[in-house]
Parts: sequence; structure tokens; C-alpha cells
Amino acid sequence: MPGLNFIYEYFCYFVPILTRASSSPTDTSNLNLLILQVLTRYSGSTIYGVGGHSVLISISDELAVKVAYRAGGEHVRHEQSVFELLETKPCPYIAHSYFSALDMIFMELVKNGTLYDRIRQVDPILKWMQQLAEAAVTLENIGYAHGDINPRNILFDDEDNLRLVDFDGSRGGRGAIRHRYMNYGKAGPDTEQFALGSVLWYLSRGKELYSDIDGVEKVNRRAGAKFESMAALAKRVRQVAFDKSLEEKKSVCEQHYSSLRATLDSN
Repeated sequence: MPGLNFIYEYFCYFVPILTRASSSPTDTSNLNLLILQVLTRYSGSTIYGVGGHSVLISISDELAVKVAYRAGGEHVRHEQSVFELLETKPCPYIAHSYFSALDMIFMELVKNGTLYDRIRQVDPILKWMQQLAEAAVTLENIGYAHGDINPRNILFDDEDNLRLVDFDGSRGGRGAIRHRYMNYGKAGPDTEQFALGSVLWYLSRGKELYSDIDGVEKVNRRAGAKFESMAALAKRVRQVAFDKSLEEKKSVCEQHYSSLRATLDSN
């Protein structure tokens, strides 16, 4: 599935709308200059995706740059720290980051749509269940809960393998991965497992959990932890190594950054 392919001017129109609920509302007066500079530096580059705190710019068929909306954005810094930890626990079902610098992350361009886009197609559902579980376990192994597992944060590569993305809202520490004996409070392992289970439900049923129930009944079911049963999942697929070309891609991204840095320094 193609990305948004926004031009810069069209993107600027939407930025205030995208960030109006953010802790750092953004408009053209405080928008990170890196965004326009990256678009200018790479011929054919476009704004591929947008979020609440950053923009994804495609710079080639395989590479993208994630740039913070505002200079010094804390959410991109946080995501960089998560990617750094993930290097110690390689998982093929989490988006690959190749190189990080101030306000930007060079990463793979995953361009075959989100789970939200793909759910209506006939696809290998069980494989995706296994891969999503693998991704969640990998994050737990580095002490993090994703915090926002949902169909719009699940992408697919050219071979229909899953990629979990968007870690700027992830939570770390013992509280994020140890169970609490209460059904209220902050996000943690219980909410993470509920989110994971909800996506598995979505995969197997083609509709979101409780999509046919409204109001008080939906709230009561969730508060009382009354969930529909799920068929047992197959064992997790074995851990595999990252693509052999990973180091080569990292080197290419470093070269891209060096070239971009030279351009920025000359301005």
C-alpha cells in the first residue's frame, strides 16, 4: 500500500490538527527545519506517514527518516533509546532502525500497509499472530511495554512479515512488565496483554473486540475482565537473525547522514 505522499505545503496545513492534543502543539512557526531540509536534500522524497510527534519521510525505496515535529523532541529521543536496547535482542518482527542522530532516526521503509489496512484481505493470520507475540516478548525482554499495540501500529514488509512500530509511548521498568493485583491504575503488563489479545481477536474475527457492544455494557465487561476466549496459539516461531544486509544498510544510513549534515552545516 502506498504511503501518504504528502508534499511539504500540504503537510504544514495538517500539522496543527495532528498535534492539537499533544503536549507540544506544533505549527509552521515552530516546526523542525530538518523536515524541509531532508525533503529538499533527497530528490523524490515524500512525507510517507505522520503521527502525533514525528513525521516519516521516504528517501528511497527501502529507507525512511523519522523526524521530530519540533527540534529537541523528547518522543524521538525516547524511541531512539528503545531501538538501542532492541539491538541487544534482535527480533525480525520489529521495525529496524539503522542509524540515529539528533531529532531523526534512519529506518527501514515498510510499505505494504498496516494491519488496519490489510485485515479485509485473505492473509496468513496465524503467522502474524506468532510474529506479533514475538515482538511483544522481545520488548518485555528489554523491560518495556509498547503501550499502544493496535492495528494502525502494525505494518508489513515485502514478504508479508509483520513489523511493530512506534515506540515513543512505550513504558519501561518493573511496573511495566510485572502484573499488578488490581484492575485499575497505570498502563502495564495487564493493559499490554489486553491490547495484544485484542489484536489477536481482530485478526481471527475481522472486527475489533466488543465492536458490537456500546456504552455501559462495554465498560462493565472490560472493568470486570470478562473477555471472550481465544483459541490457543501455536508456539512462537524460533528466534532468527536479522537480515544479513543489516550492517550494510546501517553503513548506507551513516553515509546519508554525513551528506545531510554537510548540507545543513553549509547553510
